[in-house]
Amino acid sequence: MCLIVGTKKLVAKTDLLVYKCLDHYGSSYCTPFQYLPIVFNKGVKTIDGGEYALTIEKDYHSRYGGQIRVINHGVHAYIRKSEAEYTASQFPNSGTEVHYAIIPKGCPYYIGMEFDVVATKMIVFRSKRIFDKYAEGKVIKEI
Repeated sequence: MCLIVGTKKLVAKTDLLVYKCLDHYGSSYCTPFQYLPIVFNKGVKTIDGGEYALTIEKDYHSRYGGQIRVINHGVHAYIRKSEAEYTASQFPNSGTEVHYAIIPKGCPYYIGMEFDVVATKMIVFRSKRIFDKYAEGKVIKEI
């Protein structure tokens, strides 16, 4: 998955709610496209995008009229649940599911042109119930 850069680099002023797609096979989870295995610890997984997480590259895309700026690395998600659900529906044979996730306060991120987001770090929750328990009493905002 690549993000077509739509904003300047932002920094989360508070924890931000996003929606992460994960492929689910039996009891195993992995990220779509890069197939990074996800092992939840008590229903929570922190994904670190690494040193080059927000490296901007140039590419060509006819839909956007020529040269664009893209980010191929980092941790990708969606800012709208409906967009994540639509993406998951496009891969019915891979068991793609939508999970609640947080971009932690202080984390750099970019918003893309298609309601997607990429960050250097993300906390992903196996279920809504685990997210609700984590979020209790915390300030978590939508983008």
